Amino acid sequence: MEEMDENGRAVGRRWCLGLLTALWAPLRRYFYLTKRDAQGFAVWCVLMVLTLGVKWAYPKWEAARLSADRLPAAAVMPAAGAGTGGLAATASGGAGGTASGAYGASGGNSATAGGSSAGGNTAAMDTASSARPSPRAAPRSPYGSPYRKKAFTVDLNRGDTFDFQELRGIGPAYARRIVAYRERLGGFVDKAQLLEVWGVDSALYARIAPSLELSTAPVRRLNINSLSVQELKQHPYLDYYQAKEIVRHRERYGAFQSPADLRKVNLLDAETCARLIPYVSTATD
Repeated sequence: MEEMDENGRAVGRRWCLGLLTALWAPLRRYFYLTKRDAQGFAVWCVLMVLTLGVKWAYPKWEAARLSADRLPAAAVMPAAGAGTGGLAATASGGAGGTASGAYGASGGNSATAGGSSAGGNTAAMDTASSARPSPRAAPRSPYGSPYRKKAFTVDLNRGDTFDFQELRGIGPAYARRIVAYRERLGGFVDKAQLLEVWGVDSALYARIAPSLELSTAPVRRLNINSLSVQELKQHPYLDYYQAKEIVRHRERYGAFQSPADLRKVNLLDAETCARLIPYVSTATD
């Protein structure tokens, strides 16, 4: 019977090898594989099989190792009173073997001593536990959390990056963005312009708005009668095509008489003009 099983396995192996050989020949001709390419592909297949095998077997091996290394449960320690009482009873029994009166006195003294010792230890432990401060019951500091920033007021047009970092929720990155946007803008004329800074959402703005103040410092203005397209498009409210249209309108119809004339320029809607007019100048000097 065993010889028949061995013969069957041998026939199965030969049949599998023959099938693989029959499939490999047309694949090699189809993909134009050289002998070196075929050997490299075979090595790659072997490595992939080994990798998958390790990936499949490693979790099971790790689980078996952890279960083997697991420590047994700790034994329950006997109570202090029970151990003391047992030892006291044994000692008193040994000492009172000659007379019953003596045994009774000895037992009473031993029990009293054991009780007082156990009671004293328990009372000392209770006292130490009550004296130990609980972390939940610790009083709060009158100065607040050390990680909470103090209340601070910052001028949007005069504060630097260190001043903005004193606001809650503003870190170095936000502070640099605010100052950089203020330089490109020419100054803030409204607190709500802070929402135009990348990353500042309505929640962050609502948190820091009470700590912001806006000075009456003059903003940097754009002279739309003299600046070039490249200079105009540096402003965050204008893109290249809008700046080009302003210059084209100036060349075609002459100099602007007032900032309100921007409404006549194509590609500038009413909202863009309203935002841009505080930053526009028509001085001819």
